[in-house]
Amino acid sequence: MVLSCILNYRRLVKLKPIDQFIMAFGGLRGGIAFCLALSLKEDLIPERKLFITTTIVIVFFTVFVQGIFIKPVVNALKVKKQLEDDPTLNEKIHESLIDHLMAGLEGITQSSGHNYMRIKFRHLNHKYIKPIFVKDVNTATNAGKVLHVYRNITEEHALKRAETYPELNGLTRAETLPEINGGQKIPLLTAA
Repeated sequence: MVLSCILNYRRLVKLKPIDQFIMAFGGLRGGIAFCLALSLKEDLIPERKLFITTTIVIVFFTVFVQGIFIKPVVNALKVKKQLEDDPTLNEKIHESLIDHLMAGLEGITQSSGHNYMRIKFRHLNHKYIKPIFVKDVNTATNAGKVLHVYRNITEEHALKRAETYPELNGLTRAETLPEINGGQKIPLLTAA
């Protein structure tokens, strides 16, 4: 707490005494003290085992007792906590991609894991539970609008690509392209 008081002279956002107390109460839990006790040489300090045992007791006390009471202490002192934000559109897209990828892998390997149950629950939630508890389930969200714009841009880009490389017309994903344009790599397009 003394160091925090000294550092507060130079900080733009000052640490309040409550913040300093929470930092001290939820500290390192004695890991450094345990390492120091282990580094003692028994020939220089015959009570080395006593130091190690005492340090372990202190570490257990700080981990279990202070660890259990940190949340009630934070709530009692009304410390400002960081708000949990909604996941960003990028996080939602990546989570959905990973879920579908894992479900596909589970389908290929003929096994069902937690991803299978998660997708089934999301389907049940979207189809049955949300309509009961949410007023307008079918309203377009900003994320839906962004995805719609993204699809349009992607389609426009694909059409421009098709105009740029007319030799790609009629190709499917299964065909290879190394022979076209002297071996240059060209993005694959599917036939419309």
